[in-house]
Amino acid sequence: MISNCYSKAYVEVLECLKLLDEEEYKKIPIEIIEYFDNNKDPNYTFKIRNNKNIMEQKLSIEANSINLYLYMKYFSTENINNKINKKLIENEKQYQEMIKSKYNTNLFKNKKNNKP
Repeated sequence: MISNCYSKAYVEVLECLKLLDEEEYKKIPIEIIEYFDNNKDPNYTFKIRNNKNIMEQKLSIEANSINLYLYMKYFSTENINNKINKKLIENEKQYQEMIKSKYNTNLFKNKKNNKP
């Protein structure tokens, strides 16, 4: 069973795919599109607002992740993929540093090291 957040994300992704021209759309294997369609949440609606760019659409994190995967797999060049991967790694490092400072993960290390 697909988690609720992903079934909603599939609805959002399918709406984004409607923006592609036919040639671009055909680059994505039909099996993937059918998978999204078969596993989408039938009770969830999402509409692209024509007056907003893709960054302003308020897509879920899951939909953004799927869209990025599709872009990297079917549309992007190796050079662009390398740049994206570098940025993703950088973002993850920053996120981990933020978590460390927010939750003081060193506190647990010190307690473990001070045990007799």
